[in-house]
Amino acid sequence: MNTDLLFVYGTLRRGAEHPMAALLAGAADWLGRACTQGRLLDLGEYPGLTVDSEGTVWGDCFRLHLEQTASILKRLDRYEGLHDPTVPYRRVERSVLLEDQTHFAWVYIYQGPVCGAEVIAGGDWLARD
Repeated sequence: MNTDLLFVYGTLRRGAEHPMAALLAGAADWLGRACTQGRLLDLGEYPGLTVDSEGTVWGDCFRLHLEQTASILKRLDRYEGLHDPTVPYRRVERSVLLEDQTHFAWVYIYQGPVCGAEVIAGGDWLARD
């Protein structure tokens, strides 16, 4: 399954003040606020979404512009460190809930150590204290 949807939950979110968020905004259409199952961890300057059926993580869903899908995913993969074996993220397709409908979207999952990382209450990186 290949999708042109992308779910983001941290520094790439709409309204985040990060250059990569601006890059994404220019290469995709914002579809709205969405959520997926998981736990959101505070890893310092950025969050990490871990697979967990008990929690909900809030973020934004984008539709990547068709002509830019491959190139923007390549740039985002580089930003997320997917080509560095020491960086514990991977991009997977998983279900997200957008406007009461389930869709499959690309999501960057954190698979690194979680010892000492705090769970972000409410699962929303932009709403954290």
